[in-house]
Parts: sequence; structure tokens; C-alpha cells
Amino acid sequence: MSVSTYDGPLGLTVNVRPQDTQVSVGFNSRLVFLAPSTGATGTDPVFIDSAQQAVDAVDTDADGLAIQAARQNGATDTYLVPYDPSATDGVATATETAIGLDPRYIVLTSDDQQDIIDSHTVITDFATDLELTRLWAPLHDSAASSPLDATDVTNASPAVESHRLVQVAPRYATETYNGSSTQAWLVGAVAGQAARKPLGSSLAYDQITVEGLASEFRPSAVDSVEQFTVVTKDQEIVDGHTASGSDALRDVFQAEIVDVVTLGVAEIAKEYAGSAVNTPEQRANLVTDVEGFLNNLATDRPPLLSDAGGGNAFAARATLGDTDDAVDLLVGISPVDVMKQITVNLNVSSTVTVDSVEA
Repeated sequence: MSVSTYDGPLGLTVNVRPQDTQVSVGFNSRLVFLAPSTGATGTDPVFIDSAQQAVDAVDTDADGLAIQAARQNGATDTYLVPYDPSATDGVATATETAIGLDPRYIVLTSDDQQDIIDSHTVITDFATDLELTRLWAPLHDSAASSPLDATDVTNASPAVESHRLVQVAPRYATETYNGSSTQAWLVGAVAGQAARKPLGSSLAYDQITVEGLASEFRPSAVDSVEQFTVVTKDQEIVDGHTASGSDALRDVFQAEIVDVVTLGVAEIAKEYAGSAVNTPEQRANLVTDVEGFLNNLATDRPPLLSDAGGGNAFAARATLGDTDDAVDLLVGISPVDVMKQITVNLNVSSTVTVDSVEA
């Protein structure tokens, strides 16, 4: 990185250097569905633009109509990777293919717990190379029998605790197909709603559109569920929750903000790695560039980073690592919060005076 130095009058020195903070990172709205199809290789993605096409490509109507439900709820960029359910690595192979399509989300139309775990394992493995996505799946079949009741959901544990997994309850919706009401995986509708939302936008209290639900949960019975994304009988999403056990990564939209920061900081660090000398000045430059990128996120409208209490939304520090060619870069962020609980205190006085004007 070039630095221009100007020696001014009275001992003034001005250092002018470019700040590499114009980093473009984010996510598209693509959904890639993984669905059982006997004999499929798990390596042949297909763009889906109709219910008939989806149903014809998979084993059951429920799998195909999950894609239709996603499109009905706003998803437009939808792909299918069919896999053979009897193949040993069918789901894993299909997941690798799906990641190659650069999806915002991968949607698995299976409630088999091992399928969910296998797909999630591939997703977390690729995340180490900063190929970041998130798996959406139904609440697994071992949680309870179908149809689910509210107690099944509140007592269930995720297939795996992870912010890269979102499990949806209830399992099924109903959709009209060929003139009749047919079962469809509800996860398709919810993932479709999520895929069309901008970064930094919560799913809390969003309405989805399906014909009906296999289980109708009263809001008061499921509003305390923390590791599942639950839809009430009014077709309202309680909240977009990941399966993470950590409060900081439990909201889907906040977990995505963390992914954006991860990608952005990594891009900046790559500009320094292998070329910048490891001096206090250059480490300070690295911090400045990172702070510039984070400040852009904090000053966007709406912001992606913000402290609800008015404090600093981010911080960064770079120090010498264990060796002379190592740098420890510490970055702290506060993803923006949204209003989810509003308490209205209405004070009513015993004495009310009304001034009137007579014409």
C-alpha cells in the first residue's frame, strides 16, 4: 500500500494514504433445495420456476410443493439439487453441489435427523473457507411424532446446536395442487420469506402465505421457544431463530450480519497479508481500514451495526502475534437490534380538564 508523505511548515507532516475500505460483501436471494429423488446423483442442479417442474423432479409432492411455497412467499431465484435417499452420501454430495451455486440459504426437505446433521457438517466444513451459507430444515422427526403440538416444540432440542442451522416448526403446511389440498414442507415457505428480506431485517412477526398448517400453535404456547423458528396458527413467524445455543448468534438476521463482517474483514486482511511489513504503523493502518469498513455498516440506513444503548457499535485492535510475521486482529461488533417487545405505560389521571371554546 503506497503512502504519500508531505512535509509542511512549522514541523507539520501529512501522511496521505488510500483506505481500502470499499469492500463489497453480502448475500444474494438464492435458495437451493435438496430433495429426495430416487436415482439422482446429487450433482445436477436444476432451476425451478413452476410447481409442476418441482413436483416432477422429486419423489413426493410435499418436496416439490415446498419449492412452490418458497416462490409463493417471495423467493424468485430457486434451484433444486435432487439426491438419492438410499445413497450413502446422497445428502452430503447434494449439499456440496448446492454450495457451489453460491446460495443465501440451502433448504433440506427432510426431517430425518441424520440427513440434517450430514448436510450441516458439509456446510460448516465449507465455512472454514469462508463459503458461508445456512441450512434450513424441518424440526427433525425424532423430536416428536407428527403432527406436532406446542409441547413437542418447547421440549425439543435441535439436531445440532449451530448458528448455521435453522429448523422450522410445524413441519407441514398445505398447498393446493391439481385442485386438491396437498401436504408441503413448511420450511420452504419460511425460507422463501427470509430469502427476499434485506440484510439486517428480522423475521420476527412476519406473515407467511400458505393454505393451512398441519399444527396450529397458539402464540402464547410457543413465544418462549429459542432455538427453532416457529409459525403460529395465524401464519405469523414468532422469530427467525437459528439452532445456536448462544444468544449472540440466535437471530438469523444477526448471524448473517456476523457473516458479512467476517467476509469484509477477511477481504481487508488479505490486502495486507503477504505484502505489508509487520510494523506498528502498518498494523495501525490495518485497524484503520477495518474501522472504515465497519463504520460504513454502522452508518448505513438502516445500519447493520448499532448499540441499542448508544455505545460504540464496533471496535478493532491489531497487535503483534506470537512470531514476527504474525498479527492478532481483534474485532468486536454489535449487530443491530430490532424492536420486538414494546411496553406501553398509559397513565390516567383522576382529574381530567377539558378546555372548550364556545363560538
